[in-house]
Amino acid sequence: MSLLIVVIGLLMVGGGYIYPLMRMRASESWVKTPCFISTSDVHVSRSTTRSRKSKRRTTTTSYYVELSYSYTYQGQEYTSDRYTFSNSSFSHAPEAQAIVQQYPKGAERFCYVNPADPGDAVLVRSNPKWTLALMGGILTAFGVCLLLLGLRSIRARKELSARATL
Repeated sequence: MSLLIVVIGLLMVGGGYIYPLMRMRASESWVKTPCFISTSDVHVSRSTTRSRKSKRRTTTTSYYVELSYSYTYQGQEYTSDRYTFSNSSFSHAPEAQAIVQQYPKGAERFCYVNPADPGDAVLVRSNPKWTLALMGGILTAFGVCLLLLGLRSIRARKELSARATL
């Protein structure tokens, strides 16, 4: 169980921070290209969970930035919907709305195009969100502690068993 917690934590750190950071660094050599915003909206998603013990329902609301844009690279037209390399979800509507206001429908902005794969583009090459990485780091540390406690317990049992046979 503790090993599973460590693996999940490491996946969260890798997927939530390291992979987007690698993509961000790789995009530093991408070509800055004019693009036209074709969709700019905030999508609201609500999920409800119920506690088994208290039977109490909890509703979580997430706000997703939905942007799409078109651009021309080497005479070929492309479209993309990638705002950033990190997840574009927020827990507060004003955060998502601020981004949508920066990229209104019909506006001309710049995107960054991967010259090796021109269908791969991004609007913002910023640092990835740290929250998922932080949660993954905490989960990994917790799992490592559980592993160490488990190993310590196994060692103590072996020592007791060895003493009992003497």
